[in-house]
Amino acid sequence: MQSLSKTDNNAKQLFNIFLRAVQSSVVRTLARDSRFIVRSRKMDPFMLLRAFVEVMGTDKEFSIYSIYERYVQICIKEKLEFMKWEPFYDFLVKKEFVLFVEKLYEIVNATALEQDFSEGAELVKALKERMSNLKGIVLQDGSEVATNSSSYKGKITPQLKLHATLDLGSLAMRKSKITPGVKSERACISVSQLANYLLIADAGYPALKLFRSIESYHGFYLIKLTTASTLAVTEAYKIEEDGTATKQEVIEKGKVHRYGDHVGSDKFKDGCTHDFKVATAKVKALDGISRYGFRVVKVYLPDNASAQELQGSGVDTYVERGKTISKRFVLLATNIPADVADAEQIAQLYRARWIVEIGFRIHKGFCGLKKTLTKNKNLAKALVVMSQIVYTLKLLLAQGMELITGKVLSPKKTAHYGSIVLNEILSLLTHKRKCLNSIKQWSERFSCWTKSKPSYINRLKGKGLSCITEVLRKTPIKLEGKSTGTSTSCVS
Repeated sequence: MQSLSKTDNNAKQLFNIFLRAVQSSVVRTLARDSRFIVRSRKMDPFMLLRAFVEVMGTDKEFSIYSIYERYVQICIKEKLEFMKWEPFYDFLVKKEFVLFVEKLYEIVNATALEQDFSEGAELVKALKERMSNLKGIVLQDGSEVATNSSSYKGKITPQLKLHATLDLGSLAMRKSKITPGVKSERACISVSQLANYLLIADAGYPALKLFRSIESYHGFYLIKLTTASTLAVTEAYKIEEDGTATKQEVIEKGKVHRYGDHVGSDKFKDGCTHDFKVATAKVKALDGISRYGFRVVKVYLPDNASAQELQGSGVDTYVERGKTISKRFVLLATNIPADVADAEQIAQLYRARWIVEIGFRIHKGFCGLKKTLTKNKNLAKALVVMSQIVYTLKLLLAQGMELITGKVLSPKKTAHYGSIVLNEILSLLTHKRKCLNSIKQWSERFSCWTKSKPSYINRLKGKGLSCITEVLRKTPIKLEGKSTGTSTSCVS
């Protein structure tokens, strides 16, 4: 535990963060500015926010009427007037309510982006040490949300889709967008906001046009490819077991062979990691595609790979010592220079993308995003945004408690068990001394919700941000030269 004076200062800092994000006067001003509340005195927007947070911040299903019941209980406790159910519901289905929660989310999320969150910030720091112009790492993905509103078209049943660009250093969303469930994920990427950022995304995003757009803003990308049949190899390096990179001979198109070598050529099917420099049929020279060099890393997966790792993977069949072997592999496209991260480090860095999936799990498990049980289009969207507010408030709490306890906290544990603390802080924001005492008392409980160390098996697999950071801090393997860096690239 930290010294008492430092604990007091960090508790005050956390209190001030919450004041800046959701101070009652700020919330009420936003409600008036968005014209959500104009004259009614029986609808208090701050008490409404508290009701939503308390009901949606659990792992239980909820209804709009349960939010109303909680709102009435809070108003009675605070000795405030409250309205009946019908006018209450009429307030929530207004377009102005959507505008109100969107503006509130912008403030809360901007506050969270200013803070750091433990292991993610350490990984970003490790990469920044080699890429001085890098601002941060963002993870892109989308998640469907069941709804009763027919205004949002899904693949089978009505669905909304939350597209998120998660900042790895803070675990807050740098950008988000709510669309119908059938909307393409790639169409929701804002390339202009990726300037000097590294984008890590799954197999739903590969497109050479997207790669060039990111680089035009001096950004970086690390994206899984579903196919590479049109990618001609200009240089190829095989990563050996002893930590060396051997350059392989490449037949270029039009010289000796009609088609030339490509990423899927038989000569590269040997069970070892490969690092390629590639070009497309439309661009002959590598420099015409990328300023930093367009790389494709081919990594073979272990036999016990998870279902998530197998998504978007291919299968190679080759003969080794008289035996026919079939192994699954993934292809990762990136423009990160080889002297910054070798092939094995690229493969490990891609594992960090799983953090955005954890973010969606927290949204759905502990922030009320599992489904929106309403047929009203405006209210369905407002519930998704309110779920983002609940997630971000819990994130602010976890970020502040890390400073107070001096320990690495688990995002899932704090989201699960921290609801009571969050509710108490919101109820005591107008009483500074009581709120500070509550924060310091709960900090002892938070020190028990630390992030578990990766198991022995997960450490072998390289899972966990701490394992990824450890690999990134090693010296990259030099092409055509021996190195003491990572040397587990060849799969036996």
